[in-house]
Amino acid sequence: MILNKSEAIQAEWLIGQIREIDRLIDMHQSGDSNFMAHQYASRRLQYFKELIILLTTSKFNASGQETFPLVQDLIKENYPSSQSKIIKHPNYKSFDRTLSFYNKVSTKVASKNVTKASPSTAPKASVIKLEKVKSPQ
Repeated sequence: MILNKSEAIQAEWLIGQIREIDRLIDMHQSGDSNFMAHQYASRRLQYFKELIILLTTSKFNASGQETFPLVQDLIKENYPSSQSKIIKHPNYKSFDRTLSFYNKVSTKVASKNVTKASPSTAPKASVIKLEKVKSPQ
């Protein structure tokens, strides 16, 4: 299995965006108008949905048991059923667990790839000598 680094990078980027939007929501909720806070909350929900989709369709989610607990924790921590709004100060534990999951999977796959390509079993590079061909004139 070859590591798809873009999946881990995308999860990290989405989590970073959500954290930044949370900061902007806090900043705009203290003002007179909550219009901007609602705009940011909408964007946050969009990024959050993308993160959930990424986790549920992950190629590392072979049996469904790998990412399902992460998805459950993310939803419970960020959008509890008793509240219709975003939690004002999320503690980001589920985001950290999600990043930890991708780091753990990345190191496992990388170490498997390194052991598969050890110097004794790796194919030897061949050199091809190219000669310049004169074109007919």
